[in-house]
Order: sequence, then C-alpha cells, then structure tokens
Amino acid sequence: MQFFVSPAEAAAVGTPVTLTAALPHDPAIAGLVEFFAGPQSLGQTAIASGKASVTTTLPLGHYTFHATFTGNSQYVETPSALIPYIITPGPPRRRASNKP
Repeated sequence: MQFFVSPAEAAAVGTPVTLTAALPHDPAIAGLVEFFAGPQSLGQTAIASGKASVTTTLPLGHYTFHATFTGNSQYVETPSALIPYIITPGPPRRRASNKP
C-alpha cells in the first residue's frame, strides 16, 4: 500500500490535511482503510477505485500518520509506512499601526 499526505511534511493550524492510501487496482480489494494520527483514529473510509482518503484539521503539534487496510476474505490487514508530520502555528498576524 502506498501512503501519502498532502500538503507534504507540514501545514499551518486550520489547514485541511488529506491522507490517502493507494492500493493496487484489483477488483478483489474491497474494504476499509483506517487512518491514524499516532494512536488516534481519524476515521475509516471505503476503498473506491483503489484509493481511500480522509481529510482533517488538527491542533498544533507533532504527529505520526499511518493507515491500515483492514483486510478482507482474500487479503490480510496491511499497515502503511509511518509519516512524520508537523502542524505549525498559522502565519503571523500583522498588528494595526497607530501611525497615520
């Protein structure tokens, strides 16, 4: 299973982050992929056209994302690689100037 996160490597607080698992195109691959940020489940999504995705926003912090294909009658449960990720503070806000 291939596993991707977009945007790659880091995002600012409030930015949607999409996790995608891509499985080989085989009609027998049906089922669910569960996505995680560390031990916290971000949800399960059904595989469609060989892919499953979830989009989320997370608070400031360091995360390790991974996904698990839950398996079916023909394929065993399969974990993805781990992807380290950082949610950073948003862009700095400008202060209003008292100067005319």
